[in-house]
Amino acid sequence: VENISLPPEVEAAMDKRSSMGALGDAQQYMQFQAADALRDAAQNEGGGAGLGAGLGAGFAVGGQMANAFGAGPQASGPAGSSPATVACPSCGKPNTAGVKFCADCGGKMEIAKVPCVKCNAELREGAKFCSECGSSQEKAKCTNCQFELAAGAKFCPECGTKTEV
Repeated sequence: VENISLPPEVEAAMDKRSSMGALGDAQQYMQFQAADALRDAAQNEGGGAGLGAGLGAGFAVGGQMANAFGAGPQASGPAGSSPATVACPSCGKPNTAGVKFCADCGGKMEIAKVPCVKCNAELREGAKFCSECGSSQEKAKCTNCQFELAAGAKFCPECGTKTEV
């Protein structure tokens, strides 16, 4: 089999579907459909009545698509923009930008940063490995007394045992 030919209607539907995937969300898809309706109405020689019908059809199809994908009409503020949101690092729920704690789980919105024990790259607190050099972030401990050693220590400050470098 060298080639599979599809009917023109199927090809057109596939083109629409791929363009919808490229656009991303339902709001952008509604705008895309309205523009398509305007273009079709302008090409139609029916005059002003055709333009009104084309606009109505474009908005109706766009609204149906938005409802089908769960994105109803969005309320907009005075400037037409919604407040910026940031996902909670603990639960992933959206929160207003700038808040210190998540409204859903109560977790801290900003994770503390700590330096890597080997290369000093900035890491999230609690990271097990460095994302830059890959080294383990477990603090070195004295083999004799299990005291937590500072990075680069040659001797244990607690018992004096030489460390393994």
